[in-house]
Amino acid sequence: MLQRKQKIKYLGVLLDETMSFNHHISYVCTRIARNNGIISKLRHLTLLQMKQIYYSLIYPYISYAILAWGSAFKTHIDKIQTKQNHSARLIFFATTYGEHTESALPLLNLLGVLTVHNVYRFHILKFTYFWHKGLLPKLFSNYFQYASNVHNYNTRYATKQNLYIKKVRTNTGKQKIGYAACIIWDKIPQTLRKLMYTNSQNN
Repeated sequence: MLQRKQKIKYLGVLLDETMSFNHHISYVCTRIARNNGIISKLRHLTLLQMKQIYYSLIYPYISYAILAWGSAFKTHIDKIQTKQNHSARLIFFATTYGEHTESALPLLNLLGVLTVHNVYRFHILKFTYFWHKGLLPKLFSNYFQYASNVHNYNTRYATKQNLYIKKVRTNTGKQKIGYAACIIWDKIPQTLRKLMYTNSQNN
């Protein structure tokens, strides 16, 4: 007999019945907070060493399966951002500022790491680029369309090899990868876009 549960763990991601990812985000925050405790005890290490520790103890929890849960509401994502901010403050011994006073963005920039939101954007771009290169499973072969394949005339937008953006009416729809990826991809400078297309044709 099947039992209804409020959450299940699937491939390392906690799924809840409303797909809000609240439980998974709470799990990520707990793991980062625990590892922040380890970072707080480290002394006499170089910035490079601390950056390596960050990528060993903090980043894996932020990046793992972020394409699945990264579209959660901003209020939820901000909880992880707060923990990441605290990581940066611990690395630079700047904890006297507290978690909610001054922005930790300068410290993250100095450390050379992406914010949680930008990690999500990076993984979306990587997913889209893999689609363009034909490196994704066949399941995703029709996940995107080029605007030039949809319009029967050559518009300036289509000839730039932008992706076709489907119309959505809700904020939830705009948060989905299929929409967000098209918006982010189309903002890539044409010089970089041409370089990616040239490399893919040579491979």
